[in-house]
Amino acid sequence: MTVERFLVRVSRHDEQNATASRIEEYARRWFIWVRSGVPSVELERCH
Repeated sequence: MTVERFLVRVSRHDEQNATASRIEEYARRWFIWVRSGVPSVELERCH
């Protein structure tokens, strides 16, 4: 599940004391990747 992996990675960034801007950059790039054509990703599960 793509969304679950995203959330795990965000948690890891947080555990490693990444800055908010670093986490935001990761999330921004992930959303760009998702919208570029990955089929059937359930984005509503992020809310």
